[in-house]
Amino acid sequence: MAGYPELAGRTVVVTGGSRGIGAGVVGAIAAEGGTAMSVRMPAEDRERLADGASWLSGITLDVAGGRITG
Repeated sequence: MAGYPELAGRTVVVTGGSRGIGAGVVGAIAAEGGTAMSVRMPAEDRERLADGASWLSGITLDVAGGRITG
């Protein structure tokens, strides 16, 4: 697998990062020392991803109906 050391310390926005290829991208960014922000992740997907991912950390914001909850 190719390495991307330039991601270390960087923040990357990943759309569709809760499943499939997007989840793999989130994990790869974290493995390189970066921070991945996944956009529009349903709560059940977020919980499923967090269950098996020790590297997953941070703040989750749920934006619905003009409100931000986290």
